Amino acid sequence: MNEQTDVKKKGRPASGPTSFSPINPVSLIQPPAKLPEIALGRPMPDADLRDTFSQSAKLQAQKTNVSGKTKIIFFIGRGRTGKSTNIRYHIAQLARKQKNFIALDADKTNPVLGQYIGGVGMPPSYEDEAIASWLSETILSAIPHGIHVLVDFGGGDTSLAYVVRFLPHIVGSIEQMGGAVVTCCALGTSVDDLSPFANLYNLGFRPTATAFLFNEAAAPTLHPSSFADIQAHSFYRRLTDEHAAVSLLIPALKVAQAVEARRLNFFDAKEGAQPDTQAPPLRLFEQLILGGWLANMEQVYQPVGSWFE
Repeated sequence: MNEQTDVKKKGRPASGPTSFSPINPVSLIQPPAKLPEIALGRPMPDADLRDTFSQSAKLQAQKTNVSGKTKIIFFIGRGRTGKSTNIRYHIAQLARKQKNFIALDADKTNPVLGQYIGGVGMPPSYEDEAIASWLSETILSAIPHGIHVLVDFGGGDTSLAYVVRFLPHIVGSIEQMGGAVVTCCALGTSVDDLSPFANLYNLGFRPTATAFLFNEAAAPTLHPSSFADIQAHSFYRRLTDEHAAVSLLIPALKVAQAVEARRLNFFDAKEGAQPDTQAPPLRLFEQLILGGWLANMEQVYQPVGSWFE
């Protein structure tokens, strides 16, 4: 028997074109396919909306620099859009930080700012001409001393329009004196909420900085479409694109009624201060809610913090 026959008998492959290599069984074992990760939780459109506002505010705020200037801050808007809540927050913050400022109440229909905070300036009368004269003199006197001025205008107020109409260069004059005009326009969900600012804009009013304050409390259910009509309007887009207006989503204060009934400033109410009225201090749970709102407000306003101090 030849050598090739012996190899076949022994079970070894013969050499030549008919030979083959044994397959390693291990190479046939494939790793299992990775299963898709299980999604946790549920969609949170309100959280997405807050994040969108926050990211946009950070980018827009970088386009306007008012650091080191004396701020003249106007709070305008229709009724029930959150003007007074926002100005009370900033007044309380400035007082807490011991900043040099004055607060003026130019609300002709419901001048209650002084009921929450002491030392609020009031006009001698509530005729447009009297308010305009008092307002202009107070502002121009405060700037050389580095005193910030915060002004609360009532819903549908016409006194600021009176100032702009007869002092068309008021913003330029303030800027030449080292000041900056910051306009905060409070908004709900209606396009008509833009009207107070649009009326001023049509008169040539161009503030140094503009903030649109979207009131979360005005939206029954917070959703990316809640303020879509306003954000799609050409006036809003023009202010955002051409004048670097910043949009802020203001959180709803769930204990607003309890705080307002006690006529307390927000920080005093949070600490359980006893109001002058017969009402008791806020309950502990209400104090915690108010404390959370104050923390959220500080975070919302962080991109434009330099606008208010």
